[in-house]
Amino acid sequence: MKNTGLIGALIVSLAINLFALGAVAGGVWVAHKAKAEMTPAPVTKGGNTPLWRAADSLMPADRDAFISTLRGQARRVAPQIRQAKVARREAWAMLTAPTVDVQAINAKLTAARALEATSRGEVEAGIVSFAATLSPADRAQLSDALAHSSSGGGIGIGRLPRTQKPATP
Repeated sequence: MKNTGLIGALIVSLAINLFALGAVAGGVWVAHKAKAEMTPAPVTKGGNTPLWRAADSLMPADRDAFISTLRGQARRVAPQIRQAKVARREAWAMLTAPTVDVQAINAKLTAARALEATSRGEVEAGIVSFAATLSPADRAQLSDALAHSSSGGGIGIGRLPRTQKPATP
């Protein structure tokens, strides 16, 4: 006599065990993913930009002063940055008009770029003023951190090889 009922129960049991194993594995994967997303990136208090990461090269007291300088500069230029964003949004919105006014759109975009450049210049001036208060060794570390970040320090200079220094006048 064949035990078809026993074979059927074995197949059902195997399917349930595979389902349970998949659910446990999926739960472990989701938990691992959630934990990785919740783990903060090792960056300075202010953010994950090259300027903020440059603070990591400084001693704690200088780092705090540099971060304070960046925050102060950010507060001062925030209105200009907001104006630039508004101008850029208005320019892109103008593309939806039945007739495109190329000159007006380009003028809005030029105004946005000018506001951003002015803001960047103010932030850079604040950094230079802060750096002038540091010792030569600390200035060199800050300079290296700013110049060798992933985007040229985010301050308008291209990335230079570590052996190449910018020409000084």
